[in-house]
Amino acid sequence: LLHDAYIRAKGRSTITDRGNGLANNRSAIPVKTS
Repeated sequence: LLHDAYIRAKGRSTITDRGNGLANNRSAIPVKTS
């Protein structure tokens, strides 16, 4: 059970990391173009 919880927590962290990465890329595009 602890292992499953760890996998779920890790999966959520990867999802948030991907979301932050997309947000950073979107914010970086206008800066580069301008």
